[in-house]
Amino acid sequence: MQHDIFPFHFALTAVFFSVSSNKLQELRIILLGQKTVGKSATGNTLLHKEVFASSQNEQCQMQDGEVSGRRVTVIDTPGWWQDSSCCTDEIDKEIARGFSLSPAGVHVILLVIPLDLTFRDSQRVTLEDHMNLFHATVWKHAMVLFTYGDKLADKSLEEHIEREHSALRWLIEKCENRYHAINNMKKMDMNQVTELFEKIEEIVAGNSGKLFCPNMNEIIKWISGSCRAKLSIWSK
Repeated sequence: MQHDIFPFHFALTAVFFSVSSNKLQELRIILLGQKTVGKSATGNTLLHKEVFASSQNEQCQMQDGEVSGRRVTVIDTPGWWQDSSCCTDEIDKEIARGFSLSPAGVHVILLVIPLDLTFRDSQRVTLEDHMNLFHATVWKHAMVLFTYGDKLADKSLEEHIEREHSALRWLIEKCENRYHAINNMKKMDMNQVTELFEKIEEIVAGNSGKLFCPNMNEIIKWISGSCRAKLSIWSK
């Protein structure tokens, strides 16, 4: 169920570009996805340093650094369980807190999906349930980031998407055909990071420089009410 009546706001901050290269001088990125999909490893690859622990985290972490001449901030969030029937209010609250770590908002929400596992309807339902915490416009700032890029072998990313379950194609469409693949085993390959940053800049341009910044108070209220509703249903 989509909560479009939910109050929300965008943060519109000054977006600085380099005069010489016409690129954003700052990127704010948040990583979302289920457990064990490589979010923390991705954060390390994006920042080009080992700052996120590879073990499963139950709390959000924010790290930043200078990457190719620009300031990059990455927020790693705890992964959710595949089973959407669980009352995940604590995880949802922590995900919401992740957004609050960047009061100015985030340029992009990277939905991390592993290439070595089939993305099925059960994963789609769970992901959509968590994304429904936010206003529908969250999708305008979302992008699919595939991990385990080495699993593509001789296939192109487009071939993989076409051959996969329809749930994955649904997700790609929700993200307006924005996707990228990364190989965290090749952290020294900065071309894959540079290409990702360029795609993020296109998203920012498409949103007229607006960062996504949800209303935290309203989200926490909705999480509490939603969890109580689930518990009420289960108790019947």
